[in-house]
Amino acid sequence: MTSRAQLFLCTALGVFVASHAQQPCAPAYVNTSRGTLRGNALPGGADEFIGIPFASAERFGPSTLSKGAYPENPLVATYYGPACLQTLTPTSTYGREDCLVMNVWRPHGITPERGLPVLVYIYGGSDDFGEAEPYNASQLAIQQGAVVASFNYRTGPLGFLAFEEDVAAGRSTGNFALLDMQTALHWVQGEIAYFGGDPAKVAIFGQSSGAGCVELLTVSPLSRGLFRGAISQSGGLSAGKLESSLATTTEMARRLNCTERGYSKHEIRACLRDSSGDDIVIAQGTQCVTPNDCHGLGFGPTVDGVVVPADPTELVTRGEVLDVALVLGANTNDTNLFVSSSYGHVNRSEYVAIVRSYFGQGAHAEALAKRALELYPPHTSPLANNKGLIGWLESDQTLCRVQRSARSISKISSRRSRTFVYRYNWWFQSNARCTAVPNWHPAELGSMHQDEVSFVFGQPIKMNIGYTNCSDPGWPGYDPSCTDCVFDAKEANFSHSMGTLWVNMAACGTPSPCSASSGSSNTWWPAFTNLRQQNIVLAPEEAPYTPSTMRIEESMGRRVACKLWDDASTSLEEGDAPTTHSFVAR
Repeated sequence: MTSRAQLFLCTALGVFVASHAQQPCAPAYVNTSRGTLRGNALPGGADEFIGIPFASAERFGPSTLSKGAYPENPLVATYYGPACLQTLTPTSTYGREDCLVMNVWRPHGITPERGLPVLVYIYGGSDDFGEAEPYNASQLAIQQGAVVASFNYRTGPLGFLAFEEDVAAGRSTGNFALLDMQTALHWVQGEIAYFGGDPAKVAIFGQSSGAGCVELLTVSPLSRGLFRGAISQSGGLSAGKLESSLATTTEMARRLNCTERGYSKHEIRACLRDSSGDDIVIAQGTQCVTPNDCHGLGFGPTVDGVVVPADPTELVTRGEVLDVALVLGANTNDTNLFVSSSYGHVNRSEYVAIVRSYFGQGAHAEALAKRALELYPPHTSPLANNKGLIGWLESDQTLCRVQRSARSISKISSRRSRTFVYRYNWWFQSNARCTAVPNWHPAELGSMHQDEVSFVFGQPIKMNIGYTNCSDPGWPGYDPSCTDCVFDAKEANFSHSMGTLWVNMAACGTPSPCSASSGSSNTWWPAFTNLRQQNIVLAPEEAPYTPSTMRIEESMGRRVACKLWDDASTSLEEGDAPTTHSFVAR
C-alpha cells in the first residue's frame, strides 16, 4: 500500500534512503499566497512540492483551508506528510489525525503565467485506508506538460461517522472525507496558478473507492466550479442511507463504552472526541456481540442532504449532475483481484449456489439465475475449480454497471458536456520480476482492478512500498534501483498515450485533442450517447491513439451479459433482494 517507514527517492543516482538520512535534491522554489515553498528539483525534469499543509479539521468536523503565513519561509516541502490515521493491523494504527497535506508536481522551471492543465488524483482504499504517498506523478507531469496534484483525506470512522446533532442543525455529516476533497479542490483553485497551473483547466481522477468519490463529487452542489472534468477508474456512484450511518455511530459508541464512561446517548460526539484516535480506528474491527454474531464496521459516504443531497441514482434521474465532462470505465477482469483472494477451490455445486445467491428468491430470480448459469456454465468436470468463472461473472457486473451509469447520465438533456466510456484491457508485462502491486501477475488473472494505475501515472507504481520513481530508462527521471519495474518500449508508449487522454480532460474538457470538435474527423474517443452507446478499449495495440487506431465497441463487448445484468439490476430495484451479494462496486 505505502511506505510505513516513509522511504522515498531523491538523489541523482536514484538511491532509496530513509527520510531521516535523506540526501537532498537540488531545491525548487515556488512563491504562493502563504509564502515560499522549497521542494525538490528531481533529476528527470520535474519539480515536486510534497507534504504541503492545506487544511485543518477538528475531529468529526469539516476541514477548513489553512490561512496566514507559513511558519517558516521558505517552508520545506520535500517530505511526504503523514497519512491520515488508519489501521495498520487489527490491533495497531498508522498515521495521525493532523494529516491534510497536498502534493504537487510540475515540469521544471514552469512560471505562473504558463496556465498548464491540472490533474488532481483521489486515491482509493475501500473508504477505510490509503494515502497519496505511493502515487508518484512526476513522470505524468513531465511527459504531458501538466501540473498534477494529490492530497490526503480522512478515511474510516474519522472520515465517515455521522451525528444526530449535525442532522438537527442541517449540517453535513458522515461525509468529512468528501468535505476534505472539496476543501482540497478549493485550495487548487486558489493556489495552483502559483505552480503554473490553470484553475480553469482542472480535472479530477480517482481509482476504486477514490473513483466512487469522484462520481459523488459530480452530483454534489458544493463541487460546482471546482473542476471541468472527472475520470472514474473502476468506481461506482453510491452512498449509504443516513439511518445506517447513524446506527454505525451508535455501535461505535457501544464499542468504546461511552455509556459506562458516563456519556448519555446524546453525547456520542463528546465521547468519541474524548477517546483516543487509535481506539476509535481499532474499534471498527471485527468484534463479537455473541459467539455467532461477529462483524466489523464498514464506512463510506452518506446521503446527508448537504454534500450528497439525495440518493445519487435519484440525483442522476433528476438531472442534478454537474455539467462537466465525464470519463467512466473499468477493467475487463476487474473483480479478479478480489475473487482470487476471497475463494479457494469452488466445486460445481458450490458454484451453482453462489450464482443463485446473486438473484434472491422467487420465479423471476430463478429465471435470472438460469440465464446466468447458461452464460457462465460451470466446468463439466466435478473436480474442476470454478473460481475463475466467478471472476468473469462479477467483472461483467462491473463493466455493465459502468454502462448503465453512462446511459443514465446521457439521458440528461440539459447537459452540454459529454460522457466517455472505456474498457481497460491490459496489465504490466514488461518484467515478471516486478511483482509489486499493481504490476506483474499471472496471465490467467487478466486485467484486474488497479492494473491501469501505473499506466496512467507514466511509471510502475508500488502501492505496497511507497514513493518510487521507476520510469522507463528511455524517459527522464529513471531510477536505476527499479531495474525490475520499468516499462518496455511498447508499454512506455501505451502509458504515454493514456496520460495524454487523461490530461486532455483537463486541457480540453474531452479526452480527444483540443482541436477535435464534436463529430469532426479528429475526434479520437467518441462520446457515449443515448443513441450511440459506445466505449473504447484501452490496450497497447491501439496506442498511440488516433481516429484510425482507436478501437470502438458497444456494451463493453459484452452485449448478452449486459442484458442479463441490466435485467437483474431492474429486478433488485423492484425488491428481489439477493441473499448474499450486492451489485455495488467494491
